[in-house]
Amino acid sequence: MAEKKKRGFMSWLGFGRKKEDEQQAEKTRLAAEAEAKAQAEEAARLAAEAEAKHKLKKQLAWRQKPKQKRKLKKQPV
Repeated sequence: MAEKKKRGFMSWLGFGRKKEDEQQAEKTRLAAEAEAKAQAEEAARLAAEAEAKHKLKKQLAWRQKPKQKRKLKKQPV
């Protein structure tokens, strides 16, 4: 019971806010880390998707190139 009174008295003086501020800062930091991780994962996914799309375009372009006929040179007799 003395702890409750003491804690109430300390919070009345403004000392009890440190724990609340630390908890709030921790929550904010964790939320920011989670958001940064999500953004990094999204960026990695988009980069992989763009690379796959580029490879596919490259493969399709190679297949669509017209075949060049070889011209036979006439050899002098």
